[in-house]
Amino acid sequence: MDLPRAGASSCSRWHRSCLWTRPEVLLMSITPKPVLATESLTVRLPKEVLELLDDYCRFLGGATDRTYIVTEALRQVVGRDRRFRKSREARSSSFTPATAAAARSTN
Repeated sequence: MDLPRAGASSCSRWHRSCLWTRPEVLLMSITPKPVLATESLTVRLPKEVLELLDDYCRFLGGATDRTYIVTEALRQVVGRDRRFRKSREARSSSFTPATAAAARSTN
């Protein structure tokens, strides 16, 4: 991303807060990658989807990788699914220490 020129944006000089007012930053749906603990999962994707994923990683730049993009995309999809959220809330509200003990004893 090029730094804004003086007078090119609402700021007369470049500074960090200017980045968050730039249209191309405001339109990004996935933000830069934080460091998180992970577990492994193997997934097979169609070639076109994998190419799209790699292109998006390059577009975001930095330490962005496939894992981060897939994680954020899933979070966004699940976060927008109202039926799933209601179902999950109902399951978590019915979860008690007694039901947890019963689940462990059946495994």
